[in-house]
Amino acid sequence: MSARSIIFYDGECGLCNGAVRFALKRDRKGHLAFAPIGGSTWQDLLGSETKNDLSTMHFFDQGRHYRRSAAVVRMLWKLGAGWSFVGSVLWVIPLPIRNLGYRIVAATRYKLFGRVDSCALEGMGDSKCMLP
Repeated sequence: MSARSIIFYDGECGLCNGAVRFALKRDRKGHLAFAPIGGSTWQDLLGSETKNDLSTMHFFDQGRHYRRSAAVVRMLWKLGAGWSFVGSVLWVIPLPIRNLGYRIVAATRYKLFGRVDSCALEGMGDSKCMLP
């Protein structure tokens, strides 16, 4: 298994795919790997503990599992530079409030950002960033 942190995302969500592209462009040190929710990497690492949590961003790092806004913050921290600062500012917001904001966006993401038919990583030229 990869030593990189893994972001699990909803492959049909336009916002999620945009977040993956955003992270890929800014992950200059190659800290992040990406895998779809429900894929084989998902099943190996998180499948049994997350049966009812399939529409949430997940972040897996050094054996720890983070969900929702904590996953977003951890991703930002891994991007370094200014994005780490943005993550730290978000981290100061109490978890229940952060997750409320996350859930509001998550509940409307398909309506606002649509669904996609192709993987966010197609054509990105970096096949090693995508785990099954």
